[in-house]
Amino acid sequence: MLVVVGCSGSEQPPPLDVDSLVESTSEYQKPLLEDGVVSADEYEQSLLAYRTCVEDAGATPSEIYEAGNGEKAFDYQVFAVDDEDLERINALAEECLPEYFQDVGKVWAYQQLLSPEELQDLRPDVAECLRGVGIDVDDDFTLDDLAARVGELEDQSVIQPCVQKYPGFFAVAPDPNRTDDDSNESDDG
Repeated sequence: MLVVVGCSGSEQPPPLDVDSLVESTSEYQKPLLEDGVVSADEYEQSLLAYRTCVEDAGATPSEIYEAGNGEKAFDYQVFAVDDEDLERINALAEECLPEYFQDVGKVWAYQQLLSPEELQDLRPDVAECLRGVGIDVDDDFTLDDLAARVGELEDQSVIQPCVQKYPGFFAVAPDPNRTDDDSNESDDG
């Protein structure tokens, strides 16, 4: 059984059962996942196939951009002559994610997560960054401490420079039970 374990903050997410993904994934993704590891080339191949599928469905995809923590994404818009055409294009485009990218992206996201040791080593640097933007935390702060401090702020976006500087520290493990119905990839217009 191939299992990828990732972590976020100080909590250990549930392991990702790659064997189960291989059994239930699309024929396109199956060979990319069979060894239990997604290489950078496989990730990009899968993302490009997903984007091409969306374009072939009649939607207009944006350029691919860095989404943080080693992940990439694109948005897409749908321009249609009427509601029926809009629904048809949307339905076709939505089928692309589970066909070409969903499971590969999930394994890749788990692979990008830092180990508990890496997180602990990074914690004092992140604490220094947080103090630099006005969030008073100790070097050994917990995510609960941080959430409480940020929750007290009038402008919670002040944390963004630290999130951008240390994206791996703030990365969250993808939900192993997430389906394509939960995706926010599209921007219908």
